[in-house]
Amino acid sequence: MKRLVRSLCLTLVTVAFASVSPICTIALTPVSVWAQAGKDSSKDLFDQAQKLLETGVQHYGAHQFALAEATFLQALKIYQALKNQPGQWVTLHFLGLMHSSNRNFVKANLYHEQSLKIAQEMGDRVRQIDALNGLGQSALLAGNNAQALNYYQQGLSLAKSIPDRDREAKTLEGLSDVYITMGNDAKAREYQQQRDALINQTGRATITPQEQIMKLIKQAQQLDERGTPQALQESVKRYETALALAREHNNRTLESTTLLGLGVSIYRLGQRQQALTYLTQSLQIFRSLSVSQPKLEVAILISLGRIHSDLGEKQKALAFYNEALQLQKPLDDKFAESTLLNNIGKVYIDLSEYTKGLDYFRQGLALANTVGDRLAAGRALNNIGLTYANLGLYQRALDQYEQAHTLFQSINQSFDVAITLNNIGTVYGYLGQRPKALKYFNQALELVKNTSDRAQQSVALANIGWVYSYEDNRKAIQYYEQALTLVREVSDPLREASILGNLGQEYAVIGNYVQAQQMFRTMQQIAEKVGDRNQHAFALTSLGQIAHLQKNYPSAIQLFRQALKLAQPIGDRRLEGFVHLSMARALLAANQPAIAEQSILKAIDLWETMRADLGSNDINKISLFEEYARAYRLLQVARIAQNKPEAALEAAERGRARAFVDLLAGRLESQERSSVHSILTIQQIRQIAKAENATLVEYSILQDDVPPFQPQPAQETTLLIWVVKPDGSVTMRQTDLRGVKPQQQSLEALLTQTRESIGRQTSIVVRQVDTRRTAPSRQQAIAQLQQLYQLLIQPIADLLPTKPDSRIVFMPQGALFFVPFAALQDASGNYLIQNHTVLTAPSIQVLNLTRKAQVNQVTASQPSKALIVGNPTMPKISLAPGEPPQQLSPLPWTEAEAKVIASLLKTEAITGDRAAKTAILQKMPTARFIHLATHGLIDDFKGMGVPGAIALAPDPVKASTPQNRTTENGILTADEILDLKLNAELVVLSACDTAQGRITGDGVIGLSRSFISAGVPSLVVSLWSVPDDSTMFLMAEFYQNLQQTTDKASALRQAMLTTMQRYPSPRDWAAFTLIGKADLSSKIVQ
Repeated sequence: MKRLVRSLCLTLVTVAFASVSPICTIALTPVSVWAQAGKDSSKDLFDQAQKLLETGVQHYGAHQFALAEATFLQALKIYQALKNQPGQWVTLHFLGLMHSSNRNFVKANLYHEQSLKIAQEMGDRVRQIDALNGLGQSALLAGNNAQALNYYQQGLSLAKSIPDRDREAKTLEGLSDVYITMGNDAKAREYQQQRDALINQTGRATITPQEQIMKLIKQAQQLDERGTPQALQESVKRYETALALAREHNNRTLESTTLLGLGVSIYRLGQRQQALTYLTQSLQIFRSLSVSQPKLEVAILISLGRIHSDLGEKQKALAFYNEALQLQKPLDDKFAESTLLNNIGKVYIDLSEYTKGLDYFRQGLALANTVGDRLAAGRALNNIGLTYANLGLYQRALDQYEQAHTLFQSINQSFDVAITLNNIGTVYGYLGQRPKALKYFNQALELVKNTSDRAQQSVALANIGWVYSYEDNRKAIQYYEQALTLVREVSDPLREASILGNLGQEYAVIGNYVQAQQMFRTMQQIAEKVGDRNQHAFALTSLGQIAHLQKNYPSAIQLFRQALKLAQPIGDRRLEGFVHLSMARALLAANQPAIAEQSILKAIDLWETMRADLGSNDINKISLFEEYARAYRLLQVARIAQNKPEAALEAAERGRARAFVDLLAGRLESQERSSVHSILTIQQIRQIAKAENATLVEYSILQDDVPPFQPQPAQETTLLIWVVKPDGSVTMRQTDLRGVKPQQQSLEALLTQTRESIGRQTSIVVRQVDTRRTAPSRQQAIAQLQQLYQLLIQPIADLLPTKPDSRIVFMPQGALFFVPFAALQDASGNYLIQNHTVLTAPSIQVLNLTRKAQVNQVTASQPSKALIVGNPTMPKISLAPGEPPQQLSPLPWTEAEAKVIASLLKTEAITGDRAAKTAILQKMPTARFIHLATHGLIDDFKGMGVPGAIALAPDPVKASTPQNRTTENGILTADEILDLKLNAELVVLSACDTAQGRITGDGVIGLSRSFISAGVPSLVVSLWSVPDDSTMFLMAEFYQNLQQTTDKASALRQAMLTTMQRYPSPRDWAAFTLIGKADLSSKIVQ
């Protein structure tokens, strides 16, 4: 197992510091002004309200926010009773400012909006400006830059209309702050220059040292938030200037504040030890002051905890966080509390205590949502997603990441967007979708490569290296070494351990086992020191794999057992399953198949629960299954080694079409769905053979189990064939593939050559019904068909039924899905179709579920119409994004074919413009038979993971205006078919290569799978391009036969035999195959 570097859970060091600044910069309105507001009111009540207001301000200044809010609300109630609008306004204004500084934007906006309404009712433009500026500040802190600009612009217009130079200057400063946050330095300078000019005009050419220090701190914070190396260096300079001024004027409070900011900026530059020094000094000064400022102390403690966590000192980090948590509780600062909960949760994740970490993240998310803080909410969502990913809950992880990504984009947080992109890529990596993962990793790297965040740069580089490790070990090593250099510069031991583990794997693959072991041991030491059981278990497993490679099986097994003791309590199913399978491989190599079987089953059980957690996401289920397909093959090996052939069949059936089964089961009624067994027993397999009244033949291709870290691909070694007869007898035969295939040729290569020798085209992407070409050598084709017969049929020939009308259902695996079984020829020159009625199915359980689906159709109102489509007006198609569309050529023969079949079925063929996609889609759910004679496309040109499409006519232009000339492109894709609900008993895809698709452990992903998933119990599809004339002849024979029998397989067999007499070449009749259920509910009406 190759590991992706885990992205750091997001913490809020900088924001925690930044949030304290409004407290320092608020200019309190003199009490004497407030007194004027109550001159006409009841004196006693007014004096009481005034006293409460003054007390609230004192609590506010002392960071006693809960007391301040309670006191302000008491004052507000009295002012409201007195109908004293000035008193109401000033109280609401302070409530808004307080909640804004605490990042409770929901309450802040509520109070500011109320104060604005009162000011408007009073006609007081000055108070309107202050309310608008309060709303602007709240929007800015919340990341709503557009809203902030709107509020400040309104305030600026009012200030100019009075005129009020002081408020105009303050509003200009707010506008400058917004543009700084947006990265528009030119616009920010423009407003700052206007502000400075106004200040000079008011006679305040000089400012006090305290104001100068505060100004420098604010500028430094804004630079810090940009995150680029240049901005952070400039931020440090501002802080250093402010620090010198604070010390010169002996302002210990501002000295401590500046040290806090300086520590944060230095930390972001990767200088963690120096940051620790500054933050420790800041904490010492704060604690020596006579006036307590707990909010600032909490900010320092959070930052100290973050640094100790990054340095791997997890218990120290928890101590700082818990101390901060106790201090902040009386403050009622939901933002700080949310920050702390997230940070504490991160430490527990690093300690592999996922359940505890998840609990803290959820608490943090609830608080962030309460106060309307999208940044904190996004970070909590990201952390929850990371936890789900570690637990193997990949769909849940993706859901959380997508929500976080949306929030971060809405507030222009590119740093956080990059982390979330990396985490999304990680999940797709674990699902085996490496190209998709690489896209996200590259996007993340693009966002952080020009910043000072070497930690996140290292994550992106390491994960890009992980993708390349599957195809280019040298290139992967280059990326890993770049990442390792960066991560060591910032002293991040956990990431260093992850990257060392990946590097060790690559060095093992290229044969440098000594260096690999050294890296795994270093990883083990780091993980053990910081208490990361996940990485510790991975390091032990990697060392066990080296021991396995060196054939030291007892040592390997012992290391795996140690790893399991660490992995099992964590809840990381992916890791635990990997350790179980690694141990099973060593046990098999040590000739202990019975114990190996138990380990394999444990691994499979773990991974199957992960698949279940993916819900209805079919593509992700397929990808995940591909990652762990080896386990099912090894389970067969272990059982065969114990002479348990029937149990091996159960394993083979369990290891195929699992996502397909989930899709089909989801279409059943709820009571039937609950009866679908996820794992078929041998007794159930016997019952299915009896119910189908067919001989079931299941193939399984086994590969040699290449030792860990060996670069050579696994070779196909054994073909297992089970035959299950309707009477319940089960027989297994096996063939050594190494002695049968010529020149170490793979089965897939042999099959490709066979189909090409028959006449299959391979040079075009768009599969069109071809005109007749010069046929390849018939002698070569026959020789290869005979070779396939010897390989696939001869070992079981004595077990097959002797009556030609007795059905055989083949369950192929891998490339065997593309075998033209009907054309396989025995030594006497007889084709298989001449002696047997054959059809195929992806698995025994899929076959059973198609029968259940057909029973449901019969009991429902059964459609009786036939939908026959031929030669639609052809669309244009772009074969890849960005490529110009190509016009598909018309197919006049398919129009003739459709008309012949329509006459047989007493209906009308739909051709030309009438075969528009939307019109056909409307008719498909009510059709009993669907026949599509058109172009078939086999590529995944939409990039949806489901290849295959049918060409229909583009829809008419929906609007006549030039700007609205949009059309439906006429391409019916496999992923669209997957979402349909069809009632047809049979679909015939009389296009070319419609049996093709992407081969996976779940079967062939393409058109046939999509139609069966949409509710169709059986299809007729083609394995190659068949000439037009023979296609039309065979199809006409097929439908004529269906008027005499309800057996679709028999009807197709007779059509092939008749076609064979007129067109002897297998190219003309052997391409078509029936997939799924053989029986119709009733004959076609004549």
